[in-house]
Amino acid sequence: MASYKYGDMFQESWNRPGTLFIVTGNSTVKSDGSLVMGRGAALELKRRMHGIDRLLGERIRLGGPKDYGFIRLTTEEIHRSLGHWCRAFCDVGLLQVKRHFRDSARPELISLACSMLKDVAKAQPAMAINMNMPGTGCGRLSEAAVLPLLKDLPVNVNIWRFRHEAPKVRTYGTDSEDQGD
Repeated sequence: MASYKYGDMFQESWNRPGTLFIVTGNSTVKSDGSLVMGRGAALELKRRMHGIDRLLGERIRLGGPKDYGFIRLTTEEIHRSLGHWCRAFCDVGLLQVKRHFRDSARPELISLACSMLKDVAKAQPAMAINMNMPGTGCGRLSEAAVLPLLKDLPVNVNIWRFRHEAPKVRTYGTDSEDQGD
């Protein structure tokens, strides 16, 4: 079962060598050939890796009009396409949650993408895989709708949520109360 982590995914796990870093996205490719990556984790990835929107857009266009589900770009592919100056040390993935960027996320697309991701994760169990929680931010789905779609992901997949979304842990007493004064 996947692991859930709370914090800033980019600050804590971005661009670590030998890892796969995944953001969620859509399949809207602009006339210039670049993927629309204007919100959330996709926008942050685009800011950190100049040209990744064009590279992902090309990959989606090559696949044709069908849903892509999950795309993985290896570090070598990124360097070959964007140049070594891009400073990519990790593989990058795109997990499809919707077709058009304005749409709400679709559970069937998340399910397809997670099935494809599961195969990648099982084939490389030693690789740490980090991704944002799919469909719940700009995708407008509830956590209750998404969690069942993630249940089959292996333990090497880390699903990141913001720190403020962590379950509240109730603590009983304070240090002075525990001392029996």
